Amino acid sequence: MASGVAVLPLGKRGLTRRGRTRRLRAMARPSLKTRMRLLDAARATFCHRGYEGASVAEIAARARVTKPALYYHFGSKAGLYEALVVENLDERWRRMRAAAESQGSLEDRLTRVIEACFRHARENREGTRICFAALFAAPGEVPRRLSFMRRGRRNFDLVLKLMREGKRRGELRRDLDAYDLAAAIYSRVIANALAQAVSGSSARLTKARAAVRLFLQGALRDGSGR
Repeated sequence: MASGVAVLPLGKRGLTRRGRTRRLRAMARPSLKTRMRLLDAARATFCHRGYEGASVAEIAARARVTKPALYYHFGSKAGLYEALVVENLDERWRRMRAAAESQGSLEDRLTRVIEACFRHARENREGTRICFAALFAAPGEVPRRLSFMRRGRRNFDLVLKLMREGKRRGELRRDLDAYDLAAAIYSRVIANALAQAVSGSSARLTKARAAVRLFLQGALRDGSGR
């Protein structure tokens, strides 16, 4: 060539864009698997030993990785603990949000929200237990930067939104406050999650609709317009 620079065929000189993408994906898969193994190992360790009782060495050994691998993915034991808490709270919120945004009456949607929370607590007992332990921990027992209140508030706000919509559509009594209604039913959700985390009991999903019906008996608007 005029420039004096030889152009080698692709494959000898380098990868195509598609080839580079495939290589990056292949490299990312082991890294993702390592991260998931660390989360699984940490969940079991923190659940049974607590934050202070769990060691980086034990978690790494259980995950069958090195301690540098743990530090690479999470930075520290505190970072790993925070990742577990965030993972649990975010997954619960995603399930509850999907249920709240579904179609149907107030009773149907509220039932789906509670079912989503029941199911999440049942399927993620260790993670739920860690969240409650961290929430009620004494100062200094867990990392200080955990943002429980903001993430927990999102779940409550979903229920509050349903109560406000129910009042706006005339499904709920006008003399009842939407915030008080949301607090009352949400406390039932939290009580169930706590019971499953502490005792290992599992609420049947059929109880979700029964709980909603019992709650709404005094809140639904009657023929008198109340």
